[in-house]
Amino acid sequence: MNFLSQMKINSVTAAEKVLLSAYDLYLDNKTFSAEDLIVKCWEKFPQDFSLKGYEKYPNSNSVLLHLMNKNGALLKNGWITKKQAKIYSISDTGVTHVESRLKKSNTSSNQTNKIEVPRQMLINLKGFLATRVVQEIINGEDHRRYKFVSACSFWKISPNMTYPEITTKLNNVSTWLETLIDFFNKSKKDFINIDQNSIIKRKSLDLLINANKHFLEKFKTDLDFIKKIRPNASRN
Repeated sequence: MNFLSQMKINSVTAAEKVLLSAYDLYLDNKTFSAEDLIVKCWEKFPQDFSLKGYEKYPNSNSVLLHLMNKNGALLKNGWITKKQAKIYSISDTGVTHVESRLKKSNTSSNQTNKIEVPRQMLINLKGFLATRVVQEIINGEDHRRYKFVSACSFWKISPNMTYPEITTKLNNVSTWLETLIDFFNKSKKDFINIDQNSIIKRKSLDLLINANKHFLEKFKTDLDFIKKIRPNASRN
């Protein structure tokens, strides 16, 4: 299936073309190397990622620029996550961006109270909902009393991470919450089945949304400090 047949090609940015290529690799093997991505971009979009005057050869710099540019869309939006040296994957935010743009026409309008997301995103979402801080908030703890270390647990980040890594984590949490909002709006129910053994209520989701918003505002100075001292994707 040609995903781009559902989109206006002129509306797709170069960064999104890299993301689309990464998505194809992700479907095959979850993680991929920088070299894998260079070749896939060239195969999928030769007009954009070939050496000038030599269309039979990929332009590695045109792809690596997107992977390394801290101000570029891939890192700034948290679409790509670095697993280790030159090994990458797509974040839940990246997957959602691709699928929401490319599969709009396939979105079901059925009113259901069972969440339907990619398997890995479901695993990540369940892991988020199971964390101590999240469970405390759902059970009525006042999120305003929490310190930065608890917010880090909520976001699943470490102060030792680079800022692009933290951006990916923050955007993943926002994506999970927005995905749940979308399913609640579609289902018109008071709860959603996460799986056979767990549910989340709309009231609980509202508590998590408020907590996330509060943490982002309260700890902006802490996050900005990390951005200042570790702004790049690599620690080297």
